[in-house]
Amino acid sequence: MNPAVRAVRTAAFLSVLLIAAACESTPSPEGNYALTFVDGQPLPGLVSATVNCDELLSSGELQILSGQYLLSLDVLQDCSRAGGDTSTRFLVGSGGVRESRGTLVFTDSVGGGQLTGRQVGDDVELDYSDNGLVPAPHTLRFVHADAIQRSVPTGPR
Repeated sequence: MNPAVRAVRTAAFLSVLLIAAACESTPSPEGNYALTFVDGQPLPGLVSATVNCDELLSSGELQILSGQYLLSLDVLQDCSRAGGDTSTRFLVGSGGVRESRGTLVFTDSVGGGQLTGRQVGDDVELDYSDNGLVPAPHTLRFVHADAIQRSVPTGPR
């Protein structure tokens, strides 16, 4: 085969590959997610502790739709080791979400604060801290609701 023809065919083939690669996009993070892990450990996840009490994330949900998010977390405060009560508090956040260079940026609509996260396969990881009940940053892993529904048994076989 003529070297000039081979070079043109090779260039055309490489162009098609580059165009196809450019057209591919990462999966959309839109959907409903359930909190499953805190810092790589299954729920409940310890997020704060004092001499008298522990703060644990016991459940949570993340919804992402049309560039907006709604986050709800259940924080269990357990003060039983000091003779106290156990109670649950709810943390809620909402606002806009956008992607910037592989990072998901969540901007709170009330306080204007920002959280960052990333899509990991079908899941979303969120670096979370609220300077209150969850003072130190923790990595929260949310599993896409479709994955949860697929793993639930449908009944006797």
